[in-house]
Amino acid sequence: MATSLEDLIKKAFPNLRIETAPQLSTDAGELIQMFVRSYQGQPVCYVANSQKYRAFPLLQQHSSWSQKVAASTYGTVITQPMLFAQMLGI
Repeated sequence: MATSLEDLIKKAFPNLRIETAPQLSTDAGELIQMFVRSYQGQPVCYVANSQKYRAFPLLQQHSSWSQKVAASTYGTVITQPMLFAQMLGI
């Protein structure tokens, strides 16, 4: 009976969650990333926004209305980078 590598990893690390994403397939090879979601009760990363969504006042013109909107993000803030690992070329 053949056992796959995924089965062996799941038996050794029962709390490990494996997810796949097409963004991790690159020209240089497959990319694998491993990280801990929380350590000692604290999250190791979070998403940061400067402001969620801001709508400016309506501007009335001769035959139309217009409104400017703005939104921004800082991306992911990693607070404990030693809990992240990645490998290219799998």
